[in-house]
Amino acid sequence: MFTNYLEKISNSQHNNPDKCKNAGFVWGIPLGSEKPECLVKLDPPYCDQTPWTRDNHLGNTPDGVAPNFTWTIPYFWSGHAQLCVFRVR
Repeated sequence: MFTNYLEKISNSQHNNPDKCKNAGFVWGIPLGSEKPECLVKLDPPYCDQTPWTRDNHLGNTPDGVAPNFTWTIPYFWSGHAQLCVFRVR
């Protein structure tokens, strides 16, 4: 069983399950590995119903405002630059 995670903690202070969990991280097996490591938790995905709009119309909602969504960019504990894929359908 693999653990979903945001990034790995490569800090020697969190090299055992107790220290990792006490620091607020999760101890689990990342994809592509066979041994458990200290990992940064990944927040659950945001799921909600989209606002109603007229069929075949990308325009206004019933209150007259264009539908929108405010994205939250995750914080990466390591501070390293990260790659991202953005897919809109």
